[in-house]
Amino acid sequence: MLMAELSPHAFRPPRIHGLAWIATWSDSDALDEFLAGENAEQVCVGWWARLSPVRTAGTWSAYPDLPDRELPAGEGPVAALTLGRLKPTRIPAFLRTSARAEADALTAPGLTFAAALAGPQRTVATFSLWQDRTSMRAYVERNGHHNAMRNQAARPFHTESAFIRYQILDQHGQLPTKLTRHTDPQALVPVPAPVTGRARAVA
Repeated sequence: MLMAELSPHAFRPPRIHGLAWIATWSDSDALDEFLAGENAEQVCVGWWARLSPVRTAGTWSAYPDLPDRELPAGEGPVAALTLGRLKPTRIPAFLRTSARAEADALTAPGLTFAAALAGPQRTVATFSLWQDRTSMRAYVERNGHHNAMRNQAARPFHTESAFIRYQILDQHGQLPTKLTRHTDPQALVPVPAPVTGRARAVA
């Protein structure tokens, strides 16, 4: 997927900063097997992390095994992924609404990294890292995000959509500087916690 900066401007061309890859494995052993293979060197460049989903709102057909209830997770940094498949007739309204939510995110306390993503079949996404769940929840209650959720509920922008919160199990490499909102490298060191049995990696 193309990776770009968040922007408070609805119709300006995005500032692209490379590619992002999101993948899912059945369990940690399957991910370890992939990481030991030769293809991993071509994919896991820059920054990548092993993530475990702990909460989902909505559904995404490509990820049928996401948790249907909130799972236990340790304290510490969290990752959030939003996914949507846009309805063509709702694209202008989505861009306006998303710009207001992105403007709020860029000034949200506790945000350490954020990127907008775009892929085939009108797929749009955001990926963000937060110092903790409390700071992420505080952003969700801000006007921009709250209004986006209200508009989505009243007249959906997407044919399918999902929000997924992840526990960060480990991470490697360096985040893109222009998309990083925090300069302290310890801000994203994950706190060890039990693995839930599912694994995700983002590169």
